[in-house]
Amino acid sequence: MIDLVTISSAKTPEFANLTRKCVESFRATCEGKAIVVEEFADVSSNADVVLLQTKPFCYNKCLNDGFKYTEADWICFANNDVEFLPGWADIIKFDYDSMSPQNVGWMYHKDLGVDPIEGFGIGVHITGWCIIAKRETIEKIGGFDVDVDFWCSDNIYAEQLDFHGLKHALIPTSH
Repeated sequence: MIDLVTISSAKTPEFANLTRKCVESFRATCEGKAIVVEEFADVSSNADVVLLQTKPFCYNKCLNDGFKYTEADWICFANNDVEFLPGWADIIKFDYDSMSPQNVGWMYHKDLGVDPIEGFGIGVHITGWCIIAKRETIEKIGGFDVDVDFWCSDNIYAEQLDFHGLKHALIPTSH
C-alpha cells in the first residue's frame, strides 16, 4: 500500500481536472489514501483528505502537511499533473529509501534499461515531480526541508538524503 500526497492550485476548471486525473490514475493503479493540499478552499476533489495550503506558499511545507495525514509505510509525493501508469506501484519491491519512477517522455530518461540507477542527480535520478519514499525515510530526515519556497525543493531533498546516508534510485521499470 502507498499513500499519495499531491499539491494543487485549482484556480481554473482545467487545473482542477488535472488533480482529479492524477488521483484517479493513482486509485486505478494502487491502493492507499490520496491527500491533496489545495490552494483554493472551494474546490471539490476526489481525494480522501483535502487540506488548505498555508500561506505564504512553500512546496515542501505542503508536502510535510500532507504527510501528517498518511498512514502507509510508503508515501508517493507527486505533482498534480502526474499520471500513474499500470504497474508503477511495483516500485516498492526495490526497497530503496527513496525512489522515482521513469518518465518515458523526459529527455533524461531515454534508453535506461531495466536496472535501478542510484544517485542524487536532479531531474535524472530524483524527479521532483514524483518521489516515492519510505515513511521512515521522511521521519529520519525530519520531513522535507522548508528553507526554499519552491525552486530547488528537490535539490534540498537530495542533500537531506545524502546527509543522512540514505539511498535514492531511479526505477526505469516504473512509469
